[in-house]
Amino acid sequence: MVAFKHARDAADFGLAIQTLLFGTAWSPEIDDVYVALAQEAHEEMLLNEDPKKAAERRAREGGAAMHQWEDEVNYPLNWNGIRVRVGMHWGVGSVKFDPVSQGYDYYGTLVNTAARVEGVGNGGQVLATKDMYAQLEEEGFDFGAVDLKPMGPQPLRGLDQPVPLFQLCPLELRGREFAALRLDVENDLDDSTTASTTRGDGTDTNHSGVEETPELMLARLLKRQKDSGPMMEYLLRVVQFMETLLRTSPLSWRKETVKTLLKKWHVHARKPREKEAAEMTLTYDLTALVARAGLAAEEARRAGTTKSAGTRTDANSSVGRRLFHKRSSVSVVSIIPDETDAVASTR
Repeated sequence: MVAFKHARDAADFGLAIQTLLFGTAWSPEIDDVYVALAQEAHEEMLLNEDPKKAAERRAREGGAAMHQWEDEVNYPLNWNGIRVRVGMHWGVGSVKFDPVSQGYDYYGTLVNTAARVEGVGNGGQVLATKDMYAQLEEEGFDFGAVDLKPMGPQPLRGLDQPVPLFQLCPLELRGREFAALRLDVENDLDDSTTASTTRGDGTDTNHSGVEETPELMLARLLKRQKDSGPMMEYLLRVVQFMETLLRTSPLSWRKETVKTLLKKWHVHARKPREKEAAEMTLTYDLTALVARAGLAAEEARRAGTTKSAGTRTDANSSVGRRLFHKRSSVSVVSIIPDETDAVASTR
């Protein structure tokens, strides 16, 4: 976490991250990976796109449009090497002295908001909340030195109301084109292993008052799906099948295997509860994993790409790679303050 006394210093820091990384000598293979992933994500978007929206997009583009990652001439003018996303927020937070590290740590809703802003951004993108923008205005920040784009109110995980966001880009990189904000990834299943929510003081509360079982967790993960009943019954059978399949192997191997799959599908591993058996913790993790893969398979099926088992496997792999792409090469810069300082958290 990094603290700034002035919002303008925090903004300069976030923008400098982009220009310095862009100006660094990187292996060309890095951009080759980004281009390949962009191509794959675009193809998947076309498969899943609503026909009406597809027609509107084609009319808006006026025929064949060249995407930035296809433009061999202009692409190197805007992109080079590792991409970092930046989220900035401003306000009054809770600051506590840590006697162990002999430093200060930051807590509360402001820290969470900053992290959520970062989470919806794309690599190479700098986002700021309305509060951060207002503070920059008050400090006389030179917005003429950056390319500014209002993004409108955006729903952020864990916050009651949508938060207006602004995109800031260094003028020399204003030609960058970004994908849509990653709202689906940030808001979908990040909290898939717990029904609790975190209060501003960092403690967990369970709104239902009922101890969540793997079955209840699965029902919660599927609550936004139409006709979730049959899907839940099917996925519960899949969980049972997976448990049976893995049971012949040692627990240590099972835990490591599921841990690897959780990482690849970007599902948070469950934190073992007090006196919770390791087998039960593994069941929770396996249920969350099956839910993620099941939703991906359902998305592919609705897109008409599951006419055969082989096609379904390919579609699931594509979705998994897209989710991995959206989670890879990540660094956070989230700006928040206490009474006198702003804070940037980096991950």
